[in-house]
Amino acid sequence: MKPRNNAPSKGRAKVLTRLLLALLPLVIWAAPRGVDAQLVAVEARREQLLNGLKVLLVHHPDDSQITLKLRVHSGSAFDLAGKEGMTALLGDALFADPVTRDYVTQELGGRLAVETGFDSIEVTLSAPVKDFERLVELLRNAFVNTPLSTETVGRLRATRIKTVSETSLAPATVADRAIAARLFGDYPYGRTVTGTTESLAKVERADLMQARERFLNPNNATLVAIGGVARARAMRTFRQFLGVWRRSDRDVPATFRQ
Repeated sequence: MKPRNNAPSKGRAKVLTRLLLALLPLVIWAAPRGVDAQLVAVEARREQLLNGLKVLLVHHPDDSQITLKLRVHSGSAFDLAGKEGMTALLGDALFADPVTRDYVTQELGGRLAVETGFDSIEVTLSAPVKDFERLVELLRNAFVNTPLSTETVGRLRATRIKTVSETSLAPATVADRAIAARLFGDYPYGRTVTGTTESLAKVERADLMQARERFLNPNNATLVAIGGVARARAMRTFRQFLGVWRRSDRDVPATFRQ
């Protein structure tokens, strides 16, 4: 008796595995540490402000903390040629004043982090529920009134150049750049997110102002709120503080042609 041919079932299993692997980063991105990713995916409620800002709400009534994660869907892949690190520098400018970071971490007992990648700028803010409105106000100030004065840009650029110069010769950094250049060549993913000392020195204030106008817009962003804040309070606060964030008249392309 010939054994049953189970090739079709194996094929379906492979397709299912690939689908799960593709969806996993999206679920993990929406869930902060300590929150069950499957629960987040099930309970997330979708909203949208009039300016186009997409909002995902996950309400946990017993949670005394609130976590906000705002993702701008454009990253360092859009850096101007020869000015790698431009978007990372723009991310630094969102919370340029060290006093703001100290306020969130020390006075509120929360967390503030900005991460720039090839495809996004992600801001994470967390604090006790009672300080929810204050966190949203900080988000509003960062994206509506991004500090890009000549003095601020000069200070942030000098700080990032110093950091890059201290880490650029690390073996892991050298290896990552060599692999990226080998795999992607001149394609934007072949560049470095953080920039080099030479490329950062070429970034001007006007470059950051243009990037802010093009990319830091509500219709190019998604906001996730997870914690003990009910929907009514959350949406009322988002409309009050982030409703004034002006949308862009142009859509930013999601990627580049090869």
